[in-house]
Amino acid sequence: MPQYQYNGLIPPISPYKMQDKDKSIKSLVLYFLARLGAMFEWKGLPDTIPKRNLELFLMTNGNICFAEGEDGNLYVFTGGWGGKPDVYYMPTRYIVANPYVKTKNEFDVGIDCVVMPNDSMYQGLLPLLRKYATMMVENELSMWIRDITSRAEFLVLAENDKGKESVDLFIKNLFDGKLTSILNRVSLQDGIKTQPYANASGNGLTQLIELQQYLKASLYNELGLNANYNMKRESINSGEATHNDDALRPLIDDMLECRKKAVEKVNKMFGTEISVEFNSVWEENKEEVEATLENLEQGNNQEQEGEADESQETE
Repeated sequence: MPQYQYNGLIPPISPYKMQDKDKSIKSLVLYFLARLGAMFEWKGLPDTIPKRNLELFLMTNGNICFAEGEDGNLYVFTGGWGGKPDVYYMPTRYIVANPYVKTKNEFDVGIDCVVMPNDSMYQGLLPLLRKYATMMVENELSMWIRDITSRAEFLVLAENDKGKESVDLFIKNLFDGKLTSILNRVSLQDGIKTQPYANASGNGLTQLIELQQYLKASLYNELGLNANYNMKRESINSGEATHNDDALRPLIDDMLECRKKAVEKVNKMFGTEISVEFNSVWEENKEEVEATLENLEQGNNQEQEGEADESQETE
């Protein structure tokens, strides 16, 4: 059967280099940023401000500036702070350098531009994503090494260079997924010895898998998504499974509030009608939390009414 190659659509695929930590961390951060692009739903944005770029600038730079170019269109820029601090030590000018749009290099904050922070600390999500991506990549590398070494039930030791060459070839074949052997004659002459090894990696691999699930769940929880990392869900009751719901909201609620406050200023300054709300699963989670709170409030009210009726009957 002929094999069809879609060279124009799919680039050449080569084995993933687990040892390239920098590339792995960058790739993981970019994948999370792609997911987070669906966190907010924007309406009323002008054609000159794509949602993808707006959110990407906010999450990676920590803040953006809404300002008009010389063509009269509204844009968002990234830049730095400047000017004399105000009474609360906040900068009063925003400095930009855009190679495409002709505009001023400095804007007065609140006068001819509006600064929108990603969060109240103007930090963005890159520090958080880099932290968890680094830990996850290190843990994945540990899992990969333990997975490879589990192919050998023993450590191979050599006492001289010739024996070491035979051992290195043996280990290389293990990493390549090949079964190989070392001649017994070579072993006797070159002092090659073995000692048990595989038993030491069995439980360790399970612990690494649990750690990976914990790291992913912790990052998702930071980003407002409820991901339980316990691997024995059958032993958890419903209350324990939802105990961290309250901790999911603060950061993403802070992010939404920062966007809403800045949008009000943008609409007032530039006459736009922009709005922003949660989107996708974040909106569903918000509705679920609000419904839960409403049910709890109704239950408390009914309980209080029941207690009041009992007290009246007693009297």
